[in-house]
Amino acid sequence: MSCVISLCRFLLCNILLTHNLTCIQNSLVLNAKHLQKELNVTAEEICEMRNKCSFYNFLNVRRKELFAKKLLVDNDAVRTAENDHYRTVAMKNALVTG
Repeated sequence: MSCVISLCRFLLCNILLTHNLTCIQNSLVLNAKHLQKELNVTAEEICEMRNKCSFYNFLNVRRKELFAKKLLVDNDAVRTAENDHYRTVAMKNALVTG
């Protein structure tokens, strides 16, 4: 019986991935290609986590890693913009005061 259930899950997973969707509990539908692109999740990992019922935890770890990297990039951009702002203000003040 468990072999039949495993086969059904495998077939369902392949069908959903063919249409770029994956379904997890509570009828949540995700775009598999988006997960593969944004979170570096493979199709095999999607199927494996779906079968283990640990999809949320798996995606949550990947999401935290992604946003930690994006936060570093954003912080650098903010520091650069702040420095540019103060240089511009200093240049304007130098022009005004001569």
